[in-house]
Amino acid sequence: MILRGRSFAVGVGIAVGFALVESSVGAVAPVYPEADWAKGDPARHGFDPSFGTELDAYAFAKDAPFTTDGLLVLHGGEILYERYARDYTAKMRHYAWSMTKSVSMALFGIAEGEGKIRRDDPISKWVPEADAKSFTGVTIANLISMSTGILWREGYEASPFDSHVVTALYRTRASFDFGLYRTEITKRVAPVGERFNYASGETNLMMKALGRSLGPAYADFPWNKLFTPIGMKSAVFERDGSGNFVGSSYLEATPRDFARFGYLFLRDGNWRGKQIVPAEWVKMAATPSPAMAHLRLDHRPADSPYGYGWWLNRAFPRAQIGKPFPSFPDDMYFASGHDGQELVVVPSWDVVVVRVGNDRFGKRLDLERIGKILKDARAKSAPAKGSVR
Repeated sequence: MILRGRSFAVGVGIAVGFALVESSVGAVAPVYPEADWAKGDPARHGFDPSFGTELDAYAFAKDAPFTTDGLLVLHGGEILYERYARDYTAKMRHYAWSMTKSVSMALFGIAEGEGKIRRDDPISKWVPEADAKSFTGVTIANLISMSTGILWREGYEASPFDSHVVTALYRTRASFDFGLYRTEITKRVAPVGERFNYASGETNLMMKALGRSLGPAYADFPWNKLFTPIGMKSAVFERDGSGNFVGSSYLEATPRDFARFGYLFLRDGNWRGKQIVPAEWVKMAATPSPAMAHLRLDHRPADSPYGYGWWLNRAFPRAQIGKPFPSFPDDMYFASGHDGQELVVVPSWDVVVVRVGNDRFGKRLDLERIGKILKDARAKSAPAKGSVR
């Protein structure tokens, strides 16, 4: 059974084989999951088998300051590692929180590919409620790359009374229409495209525009165009009181189904020969936000660089940002969510990592440790005959 979007508004009602790789003898056809993922032998995939024990010891340590609910590692279209804790199982959904933003970006890319809407459209074209003066020059691409230059406060538990996102999600009037609530916050703090400011409001305003461009087709669009074609049968996408998908955060699915979405991007948006997400949009995921070319006015040393709906693993000295995870290669990019949700795509390793958890108060699992374990496992294991590195 496929579960579709459900309404959310507080106050209103709060496959066996190897992946596609270039080599001297050509390319091997990519492997895709059937009804479920196949499990692979780490050694056959060129990984030291002990890496699973190391992941257990770090990610599921009893004395860890974070809480891992599930961790999954795929290589070449097969599961090499999978473990759950706290009574979670492979068949249980987990909130994606802000990993949802990456899914919303993909949905917009699909719609653009069908000619329904364009990234260069001014937001006022689809949402004229956006104040003309404050939002002048703001395109939908600026929303996706978090570079509108318009004030937004994203704080969570630590600052609930000063947080725009808490207001939007949990206070009756704002939660009725998250997208339009964003248009009411109009203070400009930087020129368009010159300041990165992480803002859930940008994604929900983008989703408002997407909904208006699609009309009645919007209600089933995520399933018809994305979830069903790649087999994400567990997906539940919640809506605010106006019927708009809460594209910043309210998607639920199993880790194995989140892995399908990551694998779709690993395969350049193609699923069994059908282009689901335009390849150009997959490339955009790893393209830096225009704000990364500028000195960050709101810079925090621990911040990662941002692309279009995804986080990046690259250094930007001009913006005072170093490479966040040295053990992962530069082409790694990832979706990240509140309380430690992570979906990692590593094209050069042919790897997808999904981690779900309930981390709190800044004590999050360190992706660098996961990267080091995987990097070391690849280095320790001499490539087995016929394996893919």
